[in-house]
Amino acid sequence: TGKPKKVDIGLFNGRVFTYVASFGAFTKTTYETPQNFKNLLGHTAYILGGMTSLTEIKPIYAKIETEGREFKGDYIFGAVSNSTSMGGLLKINPEDVDMSDGRFELLLIKFPKDLIELGEIVNAITQQNYDGTDMLIFVEGSEFKFTLAKEVDWSLDGEFQQGAPSVTIKNKKQVIEVITP
Repeated sequence: TGKPKKVDIGLFNGRVFTYVASFGAFTKTTYETPQNFKNLLGHTAYILGGMTSLTEIKPIYAKIETEGREFKGDYIFGAVSNSTSMGGLLKINPEDVDMSDGRFELLLIKFPKDLIELGEIVNAITQQNYDGTDMLIFVEGSEFKFTLAKEVDWSLDGEFQQGAPSVTIKNKKQVIEVITP
């Protein structure tokens, strides 16, 4: 039998999530891809679903505040995560994630203006080098306040969440207990 361990949860404007809250490119895929395709195809289902939404990628203007820092600009993707994987596509080094520390990891991907910037993004994501380019922002925090230019739908742990012009995401430290191997 495993050992019990307390882990953090998140609150998205009061709604509970466990692993990831995300908006922007490909997030629709997490809740619009039928579960039977996900079961049958695994990560390939997300890739195929994501490919169909490429033409829908538009810049999303957002201002994000956390612990005295502010980030604002046009983004194609944003995620607040307590996991080493987002949809199986974005991987975070397990050394950078502690599910019990009262902190989340924020990843923002800026809207690329040209193919060179797009190449920088693809290269950084494939190499899991989120600090190696100005096109990505990767920071930790226990609370994030998002102010969005328009209501943007989100995905909470792969489920649809209707957007709001203002979103607050808070980490609740060590609220649930899980059994680890």
